[in-house]
Amino acid sequence: MSNDWTIEAVLEGWIADRTKPSRRKLAFLKQMHNINVASGGEPLICPSHISKELDLPNGSTWPCVIANFLDFIEGQKVGHTVTKHKMELGEKHSSEKPPVESKIINELNVLCDFIANGEISKYRKDFLLGKHDETLGNMEYVMVHGSKYRTETYCPDGIIERS
Repeated sequence: MSNDWTIEAVLEGWIADRTKPSRRKLAFLKQMHNINVASGGEPLICPSHISKELDLPNGSTWPCVIANFLDFIEGQKVGHTVTKHKMELGEKHSSEKPPVESKIINELNVLCDFIANGEISKYRKDFLLGKHDETLGNMEYVMVHGSKYRTETYCPDGIIERS
């Protein structure tokens, strides 16, 4: 029977009924965890529906998912948070990548960093708001005083009707 098990099948079984997996299934997951700890290869990414159910970030690797799941199950058993398996796994399979930010701060880089990381620092948010206010001021000036330059920077053609 255990020959038919996959990590995904065991975790999906737990997701379906939220009951503690059998000792054999836990032993299977621990064996997979030990293999992951010893391996030096590039880990595969876990499907997003499983990482979501385990409150892990999308793009988590299988080794991280197994370690987090085993720590969760053991934590329920002992009544406090357990990090044994995550610690054994170490940094090489960490699912939480530090956000990468461009060193040059401009609108394009800040927005690209936000899209890549899914978050933005207060400093960069304030930078974008300041640029937004500056652009609105420039557009207002052009609307009131006109501009001798044809530019798409402040106001694309067609937004302001020329008199």
